[in-house]
Amino acid sequence: FFLTGFQFYSCGEMTIEDIQNEKKSYFYVAGHTYGKLTENQLGLYPPFFSQLSELKDDIELEFGVLTGDMVSSGDETARWDALDRDINNLNIITHKVVGNHDVGSDNSLYVARYGSTFYSLTLNNSLFLILDSELQTGFISPDQITMVSNLLKDQNYNHIFVFMHRLLWVTNDQYSALANDLNDKIGYQFATSNFWTDLIPLFQSLATDVFVFAGDLGTGRSINIMTESTSAFYDRLNLDESQLYLIGSGMGGGKLENFLIVSWNENLVDIFMKPLNNQGFCSIRNFDNAGMDT
Repeated sequence: FFLTGFQFYSCGEMTIEDIQNEKKSYFYVAGHTYGKLTENQLGLYPPFFSQLSELKDDIELEFGVLTGDMVSSGDETARWDALDRDINNLNIITHKVVGNHDVGSDNSLYVARYGSTFYSLTLNNSLFLILDSELQTGFISPDQITMVSNLLKDQNYNHIFVFMHRLLWVTNDQYSALANDLNDKIGYQFATSNFWTDLIPLFQSLATDVFVFAGDLGTGRSINIMTESTSAFYDRLNLDESQLYLIGSGMGGGKLENFLIVSWNENLVDIFMKPLNNQGFCSIRNFDNAGMDT
């Protein structure tokens, strides 16, 4: 595969033994898990479900986060039932992030089943933010901004992890190439976003690294108006006293469709990409420059 700006180091050559560390905890992150656009399947994307089922026997995953597009149509109860069955069979606590497909005609079915589309949790003095990028196209809604602001007051977290569906950072001109290579370019035709003006400034002066994950990547698009989308993206930016990591990942037929394993403790965070077409892993914390695969 081709990468812009950096190279994966020994991608696919890392084994499960390379990432195991008894002093760290683990969670998974997976985007666009309903799978291929052209297949009307129910539940989790079979290649992902199969590999995660095997992986959890080797790594104790505390929980997972599905970063949106969990079902192809959020209006259909049967699709949510199938998803919940697969999650129950995995027996891993799984947090859900709403994507555009999950909302359907509105988010009423989702809210009736699962409650609020945005919330937070704190684990081992690290903050986890589940955000909804679908309430207002291109924006994180004001009530979510207020929630994040309040959670940061007088707090000193070890790490901050943020999860959303859309890669809202593409409104910055430096990511114009990525903006043209997403799962659905039509879904990004908003003039502005408050990602850079309202959300990121909340983290600017903190002495805590921030990791933002988005899952609107990875489809092997085959309908006429689309070409194959990017499957993975990474960038690292400097804040005043810490660093901001932007990570995109997803699946659905792309050449490098993947999910992520995050290894962390109070001091360190390591992120590994697990391509579905390869038995090995890739570390993404080695990268010094922005890049993406195509």
